[in-house]
Amino acid sequence: MNTQTGTEDMELCSRIMRDGIFKKAGWPEYEGKKNPFLIDTRLFCFHIDWNGDKYPLFGEQMRFVRKK
Repeated sequence: MNTQTGTEDMELCSRIMRDGIFKKAGWPEYEGKKNPFLIDTRLFCFHIDWNGDKYPLFGEQMRFVRKK
């Protein structure tokens, strides 16, 4: 996977691995693992730009919400 492109999320993950943050945070068992992150893809997160606008703007997230 190329971590030099993508969203700021990829850069944050790269920095955590590169700067030894797992060990500093008290989780040394994750330090040095090839894939140290677990991601729950059931969660939906908005992105907010510098102007305070939330994305997606037009309710596109409803495609991913489970119907009861």
